[in-house]
Amino acid sequence: GLDKALANYKILVEKISSYKYEPWMQDLVLSRACMIVAKYATEVKPERKDVATAYMTAADKLLKSGRDKGAPESAVTILEALSNSFWYLIDGSLSKGMAFTKLVDEAYKAHPEDFHVLLMAADRYLHSPGIAGGSRKKGLSLFEDAEKLLEEQKVAIWDRFTIYSGLAYGYWKSKNKSKALEYALLAKDIYKADSTINEIIADLT
Repeated sequence: GLDKALANYKILVEKISSYKYEPWMQDLVLSRACMIVAKYATEVKPERKDVATAYMTAADKLLKSGRDKGAPESAVTILEALSNSFWYLIDGSLSKGMAFTKLVDEAYKAHPEDFHVLLMAADRYLHSPGIAGGSRKKGLSLFEDAEKLLEEQKVAIWDRFTIYSGLAYGYWKSKNKSKALEYALLAKDIYKADSTINEIIADLT
């Protein structure tokens, strides 16, 4: 529920100063958390665009603060792309949707070695329409590359969710039902409220 999401965000705000993060990282973590809450507010019934708008506004302020405190450009660009993507969900602005694509492409060209840029590029190719440069095949391939890196580096649980959900969607759209269900169940073990993952599981069971 949205109330629980808001309560969890409040706990994060209260505790983050005790984490061993640099100041720019604290701002970026809170910015991403705001975006997650905002996106969730667009998915609940009834939709809460007022909450989504408030948290996206806060997210953008935190993102600017993180950049001012010396955040790496690749990290800032990833969140700027997310911001445009989530604002698009709220207000339907085509310019923000196109800005997301441009930012991801620029980040992937400049920082292909960055794990989080790889995830964003995989998501962009998988979900963007062909007219906007999307390629389901390429997106799925990039998610497969990301999965191989899971054993090589320490990966946060939400990044595992991104990979598993991306693979589930990619295989689902490619009619590979067994793999789609396998990864959808792995994703749901991490986060149960994703509407796409729940749709895939419902379709395949």
